Amino acid sequence: MTRDERQQDITDQISYLDNWWESLNIPSETRVTLVGFSQGVATACRWIAASKIFEPSTVIFHSGTIPPEWIKSSPSFSKEKTDFVLIRGDIDPVFSEEAHSEAATFLTSLGLNVETSKVQGSHKMTAEHLAPYL
Repeated sequence: MTRDERQQDITDQISYLDNWWESLNIPSETRVTLVGFSQGVATACRWIAASKIFEPSTVIFHSGTIPPEWIKSSPSFSKEKTDFVLIRGDIDPVFSEEAHSEAATFLTSLGLNVETSKVQGSHKMTAEHLAPYL
């Protein structure tokens, strides 16, 4: 995604994800976990806030920042049953402890169920980090 036509790129991305999700024909009662890592956190945020058809039961944000438009204008959620997990490596040089804490505070302020986790490691995601939530 670039600065040029950014909003159109975001709209196209959400449309693509919704079409992909719909093509899977997953029953609505299926519990689904969405994982966003690093820059993928912003994509995951935008998708769950804008989608009319995708409602994960658990959202895991690992080492990534909430998109700036969420901070400017808090999204509304119809997904009261969604659990959010924020994970950060204890020596992550990219995603700061302050950013991790601010994201948790922000999501909690939206009335969302938020759990934070600090794991051993740098700016990478491992199966061990995700295992407790899958």
